[in-house]
Amino acid sequence: MKKHFGIILLILILSFTVFGSLISSAEPTPRYEISDQSIEAGTSFSVIVSLQDNPGIISLKFKVNYDENCLRLDSVEDLGLLEGFTNPSPDIGSPYTLRWSNSLWSDHLSPGSTATGELIKLNFTAIASREVTTKITVSHEESYNYNGGNSINFANSEATITIKKKYSVTFYDEDGTTVISSGKYFTGDTVTLPEEPKKPNDETYKYKFTGWTPAVAETVTNTDLKYTATYTPELLSTDSSVSSLSVTGVQLDQAFSPELLQYSATVDFSVSTFEVICTTTNEFATYALDTNELKVGENIIKMTVTAENGDSRTITFVITRKQDPNYVPDKDASLRTFSASTGVLSPFFLSSQKDYLLYIENSVTSIVFEATAKSEKALSIVGTGEHAVKGDKAVISIICTAENGNTETYTITVIRLPEYNGKIPEFVFESDKPVTPPDDPTNPPDDPEDPNGNENTNNNQGGTTSPKPKKPSKTVVVIIIAASICAAISLSGIIILLIMSRKSKRK
Repeated sequence: MKKHFGIILLILILSFTVFGSLISSAEPTPRYEISDQSIEAGTSFSVIVSLQDNPGIISLKFKVNYDENCLRLDSVEDLGLLEGFTNPSPDIGSPYTLRWSNSLWSDHLSPGSTATGELIKLNFTAIASREVTTKITVSHEESYNYNGGNSINFANSEATITIKKKYSVTFYDEDGTTVISSGKYFTGDTVTLPEEPKKPNDETYKYKFTGWTPAVAETVTNTDLKYTATYTPELLSTDSSVSSLSVTGVQLDQAFSPELLQYSATVDFSVSTFEVICTTTNEFATYALDTNELKVGENIIKMTVTAENGDSRTITFVITRKQDPNYVPDKDASLRTFSASTGVLSPFFLSSQKDYLLYIENSVTSIVFEATAKSEKALSIVGTGEHAVKGDKAVISIICTAENGNTETYTITVIRLPEYNGKIPEFVFESDKPVTPPDDPTNPPDDPEDPNGNENTNNNQGGTTSPKPKKPSKTVVVIIIAASICAAISLSGIIILLIMSRKSKRK
């Protein structure tokens, strides 16, 4: 019986042991984590310390150990994972102690913070001037849960920092001075090739990239490397001929021939665009149309074929697009605007007014007329531009032609004013002369004086009479006013020129 009891007890002990080990193995071990790095000598880098499998803590303390002959700790940055970070000592030599503590956690009946992830950033500089491998170690000091009675252990972590020297690899263009690309690599790294360089064509040759001199090594060795691009020249083609040609949706009047440089066609109104399908004799020749849109009527479209060396030829398409069968041509032939480069126009311009007077100064020898049609579809305006003016009077016609062929004529009578001599000139027109009545034997016309030099008298009126002064006509008044305005403008211009001349002399 005792023997059986002993066996049962042994089995129970073994069962509890195995069960306890299973429970223990199921619980992860709290630990720190940092990662290995390869660093270029003389450069700065950062190491992140992380917490993993945190069971719940209210305080934490650990040390960072490193070789001060190889590394320099420049600064630390708390990443906010835990509260209660205590600013470390300004002396950041190795070993360097970091700690977190928050007494408020103990007021809560909880394990404390169970946060995991990135805890702190350590900023180093690799001060070693040679290639070397060194270590950064995070060593656990202490940590407690919420009641401060249970110590939590975190497993240490170590990172291998390999400090290497980087070597430059530079790719130059053919001249040996223009840098195409440049980079730095550790020994054993694979070199990254730049995009294939291109050398522009000249008037005679094109250039094909044929590789690098010397041949690019697969990996970087312990030395700086330089490579230069090489090119092979090839003669440029002068061929700008075409081996086939067609126009989509258009039936050309002429059959294609490589020597033919002009084609014609007529298309319906529904055809507003077209495309050219062209094959050049030389594969490196190119072609381009100046447009592929068709307006109603005749369209002259040019296609330029350019050889590889820049020589070119032009193929012309004369394509007539028919008018819309339902289209009604615009009949408006009136002008929208009209102006003269000098003079006073009377009356002011109106599209409906067709006759005008234009008063010009005596010294004017030519006038430039400008006009625009009211309708954008008007076909033409004839009579604009510069006109020479001779004599005292000239008549100029401006004719606008509408889309349907209608015309409107605007007539401008140009009148030259007398030269201004300081006195307002008198104007006498045919309409202003007195009308002589028919001979009346009972009332002969008065003579200014009789043959004897005496004043004429009218016995029938019973006394001496003299002709009444005649009022000037409206035309004379307009002429006098226009002349006065022109004279005043001229006089003002002379005065302004004199003032400006005096000011420039004083300067």
